[in-house]
Amino acid sequence: MPSSIINKRGFTLIEIMVAMFFLLTALLGLLSLTTSVVKGNAFSKMTTMANTLAKSKIEELKGYNYDDLSAGSVIDYATTSGAVSSTQTGTFYTRTYTVVDDSPAVNMKNVTVQVGWSMNGTSHNVSTSTIVSR
Repeated sequence: MPSSIINKRGFTLIEIMVAMFFLLTALLGLLSLTTSVVKGNAFSKMTTMANTLAKSKIEELKGYNYDDLSAGSVIDYATTSGAVSSTQTGTFYTRTYTVVDDSPAVNMKNVTVQVGWSMNGTSHNVSTSTIVSR
């Protein structure tokens, strides 16, 4: 009877532990990759919202009468949903637009919109500009 128990093949405890080590190492690598993908998606979402805020302000300013666009800068704020506010309370994005007279050309103004935000302690911004003529 003891000989039949000895001849049976199976996995030893060491083989199982080595297999579990490799499996856990692979799973931890995938977990690290997953967190990187989630952070990348969050950054892409924020960049898309910032671009949308910048483009919408450009379109709004292009709709103004040429004489109503006075040179200078104005700052407003926006939440993550895109709602715009004149105060910074509860906002996430800072949107600054600047209007300057185009110096060599007459009857033209350069309009630049810059949207900034902070993610994980790092500041980011997108900028877009256009020229408005009389």
